Amino acid sequence: MRKLLVLLAGVAFALSSLPAHAKSSSPDLANFTFVINPPNAVVFTNTSTIGSEPGDRWYHWSFGDGSQQVITNLDPVTHQYPGPGNYTACLYIYRIRPTIHDTVITAQICKTVIIETVCQANFETVASTSTALGKYFVAQPSHSQNKKPVQVCWNFGDNSDTCIQYSTSYTGTYNVYHLYTQAGAYNVCVRIVYDGGCEAQRCRPITAGENDSCRADFERIAPTATNNPLQVSLKALPWHNHDKKPVQVCWTFGDNRDTCIQYSNTYPGPYTVNHTYANAGNYQVCVKIIYQGGCESTKCKLVEVHLPDSCRANFERVPIVSVNNPLLVGFHAIPWHNNGKKPSRICWTFGDNKDTCINYGQDYNGNYSVAHLYPHAGQYQVCVKITYYGGCEAHFCKPVGIGENSGCSANIFEITQSNNSLERNFYAAVTSVPPHPVESICWRFGDGTDSCVGATASTPPILTMHHVYPGPGVYHVCIRVVFQGGCVAENCKDIIINSPNDLCGGYMTDSLIAPRTFKFKGFAIHRPNDPVISFHWTFGDGTAGNGPEVTHTYANGGEYRVCLTIVTQSGCETKICNTIRATGGNQTGLVITPNPVQNILHALFYSTQNELVTIKIVNATGVVVRTYTRNVTIGANNWDFDVSSLAPGPYLFSVQSPNQLASALFLKQ
Repeated sequence: MRKLLVLLAGVAFALSSLPAHAKSSSPDLANFTFVINPPNAVVFTNTSTIGSEPGDRWYHWSFGDGSQQVITNLDPVTHQYPGPGNYTACLYIYRIRPTIHDTVITAQICKTVIIETVCQANFETVASTSTALGKYFVAQPSHSQNKKPVQVCWNFGDNSDTCIQYSTSYTGTYNVYHLYTQAGAYNVCVRIVYDGGCEAQRCRPITAGENDSCRADFERIAPTATNNPLQVSLKALPWHNHDKKPVQVCWTFGDNRDTCIQYSNTYPGPYTVNHTYANAGNYQVCVKIIYQGGCESTKCKLVEVHLPDSCRANFERVPIVSVNNPLLVGFHAIPWHNNGKKPSRICWTFGDNKDTCINYGQDYNGNYSVAHLYPHAGQYQVCVKITYYGGCEAHFCKPVGIGENSGCSANIFEITQSNNSLERNFYAAVTSVPPHPVESICWRFGDGTDSCVGATASTPPILTMHHVYPGPGVYHVCIRVVFQGGCVAENCKDIIINSPNDLCGGYMTDSLIAPRTFKFKGFAIHRPNDPVISFHWTFGDGTAGNGPEVTHTYANGGEYRVCLTIVTQSGCETKICNTIRATGGNQTGLVITPNPVQNILHALFYSTQNELVTIKIVNATGVVVRTYTRNVTIGANNWDFDVSSLAPGPYLFSVQSPNQLASALFLKQ
């Protein structure tokens, strides 16, 4: 990519040396504005002026933190910076010259983006049980770099105040008790000074002298005027024993985003909010309602966010041991639905001009099996169609050999010392009639990983498999065995791994999304009546984060010990740690030629690892149009790709693994 940019720069210099009378067209002028959304999000607006030179334009954004983005329009882009600091953001405009099919930089501009440290202060009140004039005040600090308070000062509104010093190693609550001399309304202020000097203050009225009681709750309501399944509408349900109204309702949505809404004391309701999630999943949503007079209450519960329904269908052949008739065959449907919906109807076609459909209720928990008697031995095309509650349908067909002289089967046997153990051993019991050697055995472990092993005449098949699961849960393990001659046997079973203490547990996953930038996800196992109240991450470089899903960028390459601590409402704590490796450079070397290309694209990739990489070609609209996998070795790796069927236009070519990332642009003619 660097060679291409140098070539383009040379072309740009050559064009700039043309005589003045040869330049009659107006030039491109690069410019942009930006708005910072605390703490670290920045929205960039492209305000460039495009000149009259012919050809399409590419807009290359470089954000100054090692990440970049290329688009083909003037739309705004949003970038999430890793933390406070000064960043140089640049916009480069490329023009595609239609006559010679290459690109040239026509304009560029750079600006400094300053992300400042943000700190806040707040507090909540707790009434004393011994006297109505006593109040407990609990400070609620918030710092964008997770720095701790070193001083908390209180002004109680009755001409009395106090300041309390704290060490940076203090882990308790920042609370204080104050006894008022008479009932009334008081304006209470808290000022928090953080390690590093950032200060914040919050004041609000409280009432002393009467024992207010309040509660908070919320419900999910139907969203209005949207068909986005990731948008959720929530309605707060306030209650106060003296019918005082909410003055503030704060929401935390469980995805590291939150909002607070102020209300006047004449507002009649309802207290609703809309939120759009980035991904489907289960989120711990909390509402905190602050009432007139200072009474506060919080309620948290899980909210499930679904993607649009997606489903699959499959089936396996199962033996009927009670009847010794090779023409009587059992089939077991294998449903799958991304939102966990059950089959409402399963239809079978057996390949002998006979079929059947079976309806199932939503409370059905048995097997989806059927038996069929064939008229004679032979090969039959068997199909299953599964219709799920909600309307999603899926269809699957495969050939099945019937008769005493043909057929194959595979069964899974699980070997484990404890139902709490994350380590499981599996044995594949395979048979075929007549006997045929095994060509391959593929395992799917139900946790997103799989493994395939082959066999030859000199290498017998490996029938055992060892696997370590990430955490407690239920996993759907499947095996697929291919025999010489074409017979295919499949089977599945559920593996249950219990939590060691039957109280709580969890696991974590990580994925590389940019150079030295990782997305971490935490998953919790807990009792239904003991929700998770905290996901706390330490990234091994002295920084930390909170939430079930976080993104972190390392400043330098190396190995880091990442730890996740999950805490439930009852205090049950789980700690999981993994070691990850961040590469030292921003990008591994990648050269693609020719560029522009018509038929065969050659890629030269310099690898720092011996591993498997994923190669993707992405078009200008962000759609992945080609995906490949290749084994790479340390040093130079050369590949050729046939791109003749791609439509003309710009494409991004990327090579990625858990340890490496490289990308380059090319133009398809």
